[in-house]
Parts: sequence; structure tokens; C-alpha cells
Amino acid sequence: MSIVALVKLVAELKNTPFETPRGSVRLTNGGFNGGFAMNPTDACALETALRLKRRYGEVTVFTMGPPAAREVLQQCYAVGADHCIHLCDSQFAGSDTLATARVIAAAIRRLKAVDLVLCGRRTSDSETGHIPAQLSVLLEIPCVPDVTAVETKGGNLLVTALSEAGTRQFSIKPPALLAVCDNVDIPRLPTIQGLRLARAKEARQWDNTILRLDPNEVGTEGSCTAVVGMEKIVLPLRRLHLRTDVDDLLEDVLTYAHSSKAGKNS
Repeated sequence: MSIVALVKLVAELKNTPFETPRGSVRLTNGGFNGGFAMNPTDACALETALRLKRRYGEVTVFTMGPPAAREVLQQCYAVGADHCIHLCDSQFAGSDTLATARVIAAAIRRLKAVDLVLCGRRTSDSETGHIPAQLSVLLEIPCVPDVTAVETKGGNLLVTALSEAGTRQFSIKPPALLAVCDNVDIPRLPTIQGLRLARAKEARQWDNTILRLDPNEVGTEGSCTAVVGMEKIVLPLRRLHLRTDVDDLLEDVLTYAHSSKAGKNS
């Protein structure tokens, strides 16, 4: 029995230039050297995995990305992860969310008796939120998105998730996939001992010679979507007018309400 946590190293967008070759986004001029960190909601997912570790056993962390992404796995070792695996291969470059999900799903299948898969509900660099649902379909396990709390009750997981009406609770029997929000658990900081232990560990690397995926199903060739361009948008500053006359303000509000009602009726 074990837990899988998925993490991603994301660039700090304000410091990192991009280009869009062949329908994908690529970091330029040093890439991750412009500033990077673990995706915030993934850090919360990792913390949840570590908290549930006593119940479900070992925690294995996967990340997919270029060689520089290995750094995030050392952080995971430092806070208590048991195994860290880096999914890295030139054939994976340019993968969209579906192609990425295929790689991660193939890696998870290589592990035995995975009870729980935890990840952030979305990443700060793309904000698609596709991966959790795509993984649940590929792995054929239930998925709960927007999770705000996870507890164990008997042999089941008691999960609280956001809904249109507020929150809902689910009782789920593992295996399952949970996509967590950033308030589910507060990520712990590594201890000095944890940092020392992390130095003695090295993440394993799995490439496509291990996963044996069809090259046409991953990378640019296996992607169903493409980035057609990127544009910097600067929002104009809005001038705020302070109204001190209550009567004039009330008259403006009533005028606006009447005009809106007339527009709807026309």
C-alpha cells in the first residue's frame, strides 16, 4: 500500500522569458535560472501525502520535466518523501496535458498497490487543471477535484471538496485520486536533519526506455493541443471617483438600475 504525490517545478513568470516553438511553450534565456519553485498546490498535496503516510505506507513522488526539474525532488526528500522519480526524456518534450497524463499514468502503473494519488488542482504556470481528470480516466480510478480536507475513517477516505453551494463531503474507498486546493494542508519546512538525509539520496530517472510508450502518444507528436501564440496584456489603470454626496450617489444608482432594466426588457 502506498501514496503517490505529483509535483511540478514552475517558473516564476515575472522573471522568466518564453517563446512558442512548434506549438508549445519553452523557457528561454536560461529558463529555470530566472527563478523557480515547487507549484504551490502540489506542495500542499505533498504535505497531505506525508500526513497520511502512517496510514497508507510509503510516499513516492513523481515529477516530469527537464533536467533542472530534479531539484524539486531533493526538496521532497528533505521533508520526508520515501522515493522520488524524475520522468525525463527528450521524447516527452512539448507534451500537452493529455500527453503528460499518459506519461505519468504509465509511471504510476509500474508501482504496485497504489492506494492514493495526490496532486494540486492546477499549476501556477498554465492554470489548466486538466491533469487530475485525465489521470483518473487513464488509471480508471475515481477523482475528486478541489479538495479542501482529507481524513481517514475506517478503511475509507473522508474528503471535503468545494462545490457550487459551498462544500460537500465524500466517503471514498481507495484507490482514488484527489486534486487538492492550497488550503488543504500547510506545507512543512525541511529540518536540518531532513536536509542532511536528502543530500545522501538521489532521485531515480525514468525515461521512455523504461516506460515504453509509443512516441506518437507523447511529446509534441502525441499532443492534441498547441500554443498558437503568447501576448503580454497590460491592464489599464482605472480611475476611482470618490463620491461624498449621498443623494447624488443614490440618484446615480437608481438611474443605472432603471437603464439596466430597460435594456433587458427591450
